[in-house]
Amino acid sequence: MKKKIRLLVNLVDFDTKYQGGINTFAIGLLSELKLNTNITILTTKKKLNSIKKIFYKRKFKYITIKDKNIFTKFLRFISVILNSTTIYKNSVKLEYFKIINLINANYDLLYCPLTNLKPLNLKIKTITSIHDIQHYNLPENFSFFEKRYRNILHSTTINYSKKIQVSSQFIFKNITKYFTKKISKKLFIISEGVSRDFENKNKKLGNYLFFPAQLWPHKNHLTILKAIRILNNKYKKKIKIILVGQKFKKSILILNFINENKDLDIEYLGKVSFEKLKKLYANCKIVVCPALYESSSLTLLEAIKISKPVIASDTPPNIELNKYFKINFFNKNSPQSFAKLIKNIWDKNDLLEKQISFNRKKISLFDWKEISKKYKVEFLKTLN
Repeated sequence: MKKKIRLLVNLVDFDTKYQGGINTFAIGLLSELKLNTNITILTTKKKLNSIKKIFYKRKFKYITIKDKNIFTKFLRFISVILNSTTIYKNSVKLEYFKIINLINANYDLLYCPLTNLKPLNLKIKTITSIHDIQHYNLPENFSFFEKRYRNILHSTTINYSKKIQVSSQFIFKNITKYFTKKISKKLFIISEGVSRDFENKNKKLGNYLFFPAQLWPHKNHLTILKAIRILNNKYKKKIKIILVGQKFKKSILILNFINENKDLDIEYLGKVSFEKLKKLYANCKIVVCPALYESSSLTLLEAIKISKPVIASDTPPNIELNKYFKINFFNKNSPQSFAKLIKNIWDKNDLLEKQISFNRKKISLFDWKEISKKYKVEFLKTLN
């Protein structure tokens, strides 16, 4: 008889307005995850209808809590000011106290796909997906209090989770480096997946570079934009690049560069719909994945799924994917390296077509339907 998993998935902190990788991950996995009993989603009363619309094809059950009240937010704020894990844990306890008994009585396993484990101190088993610990690797991208808050979140998650999923060998090593090697027994690796929605009937190569990423510093926009200027000024190649993604306060340097270099063919479209995103992928020539730090690259998988060649930074997670795919690498810190690579491959359509053909044979390994089966195996292992 197959063991039934009474699974609860915490999406309380799911930002329905955000269009970033963490949401793509959660939606992709939960859209395909199949167990032999209904999955229950935990969310807030305000977000319930939005979450239901996202997963309208799935027959999930739902339970809700109220959104954080002023006192809970105040405790969370004080926990950061005083650098107090105890106060933080009390704020989480206050946020979830009305459903703790319900969770312990009705579920076998809590899964948190959004990096942070909540609630804490449950009697049932818990699994959390940690996507990155960027604040340790690129501390300059965070304020003093942002780093402190992330430290509190990650330390409590790592201490209280029974198991922790990571997407690459790099993140596995990164976590054990900055915390303790003893926790390696808690960690397991499952690669990120890609949605079948990225199928592409238009196999023709377009005439522009496509760079889909939020305008965060670690996404490395300035290196790529400087490379576009080198291509234009040194190599006399005026190549169009289209950027999409949400902008933030920290995006000002990127936006200033675009405004100050009107002679270059740089088009920033901001946030776009999913349908528009797919069209931009499908009609481009090459997709750019230049991040300085990531757990793994969803963009890279989406590009390959939609039959496009990829240029990627030489980060460890991208190099891990080179075991499966033909990827064009450049030095992540060098605009010159990117510009030279583009100069060398831009007109080599035969090479790019061969890469597309090779990659197409392997991408099915990363279909969310296949990846989700690995989660089911790990869920069962954790319960046993």
